[in-house]
Amino acid sequence: MNKKYQIFVSSTYDDLKKERDQVIKAILEMGHIPVGMEMFSAGDEEQWKVIKRAIDESDYYVVIVAHRYGSEVDGVSYTEMEYDYALSKGVPVIGLIVEDTVSWPSNLIDKESEKIEKLVQFKNKIKKKMVSFWKNTEDLYGKGSISLMKSFNLFPRVGWVKGDTVTNEEATQEILRLRKQIDVMNEQMGEYEQEAGIKSLAYAQGKETANLKGLYDVTDPNTSQYRRAFKLKDVETAVTTTWEEIIAFALPSITSSPSEQQLRNTLGRLFRDKLPPALHAELQPYSVEHVRLSEESYNTVKIQLLALGYAELVDDEKADKRKVIWSLTKSGLRQMYQTHAQPAVQRSRRTKFPES
Repeated sequence: MNKKYQIFVSSTYDDLKKERDQVIKAILEMGHIPVGMEMFSAGDEEQWKVIKRAIDESDYYVVIVAHRYGSEVDGVSYTEMEYDYALSKGVPVIGLIVEDTVSWPSNLIDKESEKIEKLVQFKNKIKKKMVSFWKNTEDLYGKGSISLMKSFNLFPRVGWVKGDTVTNEEATQEILRLRKQIDVMNEQMGEYEQEAGIKSLAYAQGKETANLKGLYDVTDPNTSQYRRAFKLKDVETAVTTTWEEIIAFALPSITSSPSEQQLRNTLGRLFRDKLPPALHAELQPYSVEHVRLSEESYNTVKIQLLALGYAELVDDEKADKRKVIWSLTKSGLRQMYQTHAQPAVQRSRRTKFPES
C-alpha cells in the first residue's frame, strides 16, 4: 500500500522562510504532505490548540533552527513548545541546525543574552535526537531529504493511503482535504521559484559594464628577478570590462575549488590582460609586473558570484585546519557549459566510394 506521510515543519518564521520552503519542496517532491502554520488559518480556535492538533495528526516532525529563538509564551518559544509536544506524543523528530561556521545576516541573529542562552539550550536538546547540520538552502534540501528517508526506515508510521483503498468515509474526506493542501503548496512553491528567478535579474550581469581597480609595479627587466630594481611600486589603476567576461573567466577556475586568494590571483590575470597597450608602450624600457586586483574589486566580484548563485564558499573538508574554498553551484556549472562548451558540429554521412 502506497503511504503518504504528513510531516509537520517547524521553525521561527521571518528569518527562515526560504529554508522552510526548501524543506517543504523536498517533502512534496518525495510525495508526502507538509504541514506548517503558514498553510492553514487558526479560525476560531486558539493558536496553540490548532498547532497541537496538527502535530497529533502528523507522522513526523521536522524543526529548522538558525540563530533566533523565536516568540515566547511564558518564557518558552513556540518552536520549542512544538518540539516538546511532538516528543511527548511519540512523534519521531528530526532536527536541522545551521552550522555555526556559516555566515549569517546580523539582523537575523538574537542579540539578547537571555534569548541566546535559551537558543543554545534548545539546540543541545535537539542534538540528543536525530539531527543534521546544514550550510545553505541547497545543502538543507539534501540533508532534509536524507534525514526524512532515514526516519521513514527507522520509525515507520501509519501514514495516509489513497481514498479508494479504504471504506471509511471520514478518512476519505480527510485525504481529499490533504490533497487540496498539496495543490495549494505546489502553487506556492511555483510562485516562490518564479520569484527567485526574477530576483536574479536585479543583479548586474551579461554585457553590463564592470569597473575593476588594481595595482601594479614597474621594474627594470634588465636586473635579476631576485634583486629586481623597482621604478614604481603599488601604482593604482582601473580597467573596464563586462560582467559576462568576468564570470566567463572566473567559473572554470572555480572547478578546481580554489581558495579566495587563488581566485583573486586568477582575476588578477584578467585585470592584467585588460591593461591598455599604450600603458606598456609609455613605460618602455621598463615593464609592468606583479599586477593584482584590489581587495575592493575582488570583494565586488565575490559578492556578484554569490548573488547570482553561480558559486558558493564552503569549508574544505580535506584541510587539517578550517579553510574556506570556492565551489560551483549547479547554476554555475550550467553557465560555464553555456559559455565554454563547444557546440556539436553537423556530422556528414560517410561517403561510399565506388568499387574499382
